[in-house]
Amino acid sequence: MRAQPMYWRGFLTDWVWPFAKTAVTAAVCASSPFWVIALPIALLWAIGLIFGLASIDDVLGLFLLIGSAVACVLAVLLAGMVCIGIPVTAYFVRRGGESKHAYKLAGALGGGAMPLLVTIALTDESGGVGLESAPVIAFAMFFCAAVGAITATLWWQNARKPHLETVGGFA
Repeated sequence: MRAQPMYWRGFLTDWVWPFAKTAVTAAVCASSPFWVIALPIALLWAIGLIFGLASIDDVLGLFLLIGSAVACVLAVLLAGMVCIGIPVTAYFVRRGGESKHAYKLAGALGGGAMPLLVTIALTDESGGVGLESAPVIAFAMFFCAAVGAITATLWWQNARKPHLETVGGFA
């Protein structure tokens, strides 16, 4: 049996583990408006279960709903990290312009653009998105920009800052 090359260990510790940590933490943060509301309801239903006022299906269903919200957010977040985050990181590495603020700005711009791109992609030929949906799109852009900035900051903290400190770059 051949021993694993050393570069796999570096790849896993320098890229994969920080990527996974960033994605899961940002997904929990991004889905927090949903589960902050649903978790107390689930706890009340769990208390109702003790006193016979609720069924186990109600409680488990709500926890399944919370988990599925985190999973859906994680899927969208991974798509954004792969399609926007990795190319931005490669650009910053090549240009030598890695900093916390650069990543935060790029994450906010990329995150804010995602709802707009989805809206453009789902609009039909007759211009199916009207002015009545503009406040919803604006809120989604603001929320996704905040999530993008959080995700980019987490990526900076988990992966890029430790790398720059070890190679003698600026942090």
